Amino acid sequence: MIKVEEAKEILSAIKIDRKIKTVSITESVGMFCAETIYSPIAVPSFDNSAMDGYALFFDDIKPVMEISGVVKAGDTLVEPLKSETIVRIFTGAPIPVGADTVVKQELVKIQDRQITIDPGLVKKGDFVRKSGAQCEIGQEVVKIGTKITTGTVALLASLGIAEIAVFKKPKVGVVLTGDEVVGSNEKLLPGQIYDANGPMLHTALLELGIEVEFVEKVKDEAKSVEESIKNLVEKVDILILSGGISVGDFDFVRPALQNLGAKELFYRIAQKPGKPLYAGILGSKVVFALPGNPSSSLSCFKVYVSPFIMRFCGAENTYQSDLKFPLAQAYNSDSSLTLFLKCELKEGEIHILSGQESFNLISFNRATGLVEIPNSDTQSSKGNLYNYYPF
Repeated sequence: MIKVEEAKEILSAIKIDRKIKTVSITESVGMFCAETIYSPIAVPSFDNSAMDGYALFFDDIKPVMEISGVVKAGDTLVEPLKSETIVRIFTGAPIPVGADTVVKQELVKIQDRQITIDPGLVKKGDFVRKSGAQCEIGQEVVKIGTKITTGTVALLASLGIAEIAVFKKPKVGVVLTGDEVVGSNEKLLPGQIYDANGPMLHTALLELGIEVEFVEKVKDEAKSVEESIKNLVEKVDILILSGGISVGDFDFVRPALQNLGAKELFYRIAQKPGKPLYAGILGSKVVFALPGNPSSSLSCFKVYVSPFIMRFCGAENTYQSDLKFPLAQAYNSDSSLTLFLKCELKEGEIHILSGQESFNLISFNRATGLVEIPNSDTQSSKGNLYNYYPF
């Protein structure tokens, strides 16, 4: 068995040949930018007002001033400010040549075409957004590898950018083993169980923004398993197998991968749940074989498979845990394995749930994530910080 950190290091080192495509910015949310983007314009591109108010030249300010015009947002032809006058101006409107300050409308009183101001309440440059205050022409605004959000889209749109180069998402497929497993539309016979892994892994991939190529069921026969892997791996970049990876007489996945010439990266990790976890390379494709137990399968997916898929999509440092929280209560372990426990994050503290048995899915319904308890930490104290993997 290898340690948890060793497995993460191996997966972090896999070279990924990412492909790039160009999409409209409205289609790019959730994808990763494949280029560094520099602003083609200055933003704002002209000095403008940050408030509804009155624009003036600060050195001309007097308690009573004459209004000489009006400027609204969208005006493109604006007369220069007349000496010792003030102009009505609205948020986003261009500052007239000769003006350098905006007095917000709450500070003035209006009578006819004159306004009364208390000069002591006004500072030079108030409420003037200068050209280039957000960014100058040629300034870096989005780094390569940035995950695109609606905020990114807003920024790009404000720069007049309509399309963006992004990394293509991987094609992913799922193969299920286990003759005892049947679909929810079938009648359950003695000795059979309903399939949880298929819907679970399908939705876990959808949560990552991955369109699943297939979820296929294969019979627990050596030839069937090998033929399915051989045929289906050609259709995807990442193949996920569920079940059949332990050491039982009907666990055919690992022998099938060996027969097909897969390069094994690791098999079995010193952890609970999910000890019999496999990762390998078959041709140019990455293969993960997860335990058939749903609890173990989902835990392994969240800790190992999901970060790899995000790496493929363009993210970096995906195996470095950036979420750490304290335990709400002490936890004692007699295991020599690293534990991934179902937990609930409440008010910034991790509450370890009951029902940690690998067959028990009730606690998964309540869990907000997994907490990692290292194998060296047999007495986990309240308040200590631990890695948290959100669902």
